[in-house]
Amino acid sequence: MRLFLFLIAWLRCLQLLDLEKQVKFEFNFLRKEMINENDNKGTTYGSRIAANNTKQRLRRIACRTAHEWLDQSEEVFEQFHEKHRCDVFVVIYPPKRFKYDPPNYEPTSKALIDGLTDAGIWNDDNYNVIRRTSFEHGGLSGDTKTWKVELVVKELTE
Repeated sequence: MRLFLFLIAWLRCLQLLDLEKQVKFEFNFLRKEMINENDNKGTTYGSRIAANNTKQRLRRIACRTAHEWLDQSEEVFEQFHEKHRCDVFVVIYPPKRFKYDPPNYEPTSKALIDGLTDAGIWNDDNYNVIRRTSFEHGGLSGDTKTWKVELVVKELTE
């Protein structure tokens, strides 16, 4: 009987693991392309224009990357919406070892998330569709000049 209950519990775990689908989008940027909340971009008119141009560029890159993924994906993709929600995990990989705060790169991730919205990954990036956005350190990027940013989108199975 215990073996039977164990097998049922094991099968449920396998089902839960199988139901959790995720998509990973990877981006590599030079430091000047990363937007840090603590940078003093936006203190002058010229720097606000430069920051806005960077955001638009990041948004276009994310949109193009998502379109490429959609074109190459063998699975049928269902757009995220209010009844098919997700979590987004932002993983930051700096080029070198130093202390930094991953959430300070929220302006970078916001531009990338907006690009995924433009590509149709979700119908809107509000809290009804994206339940949670979290930030974490992922280790070193592997290249001393470029940052790596991963957006991991996990489907919710509520």
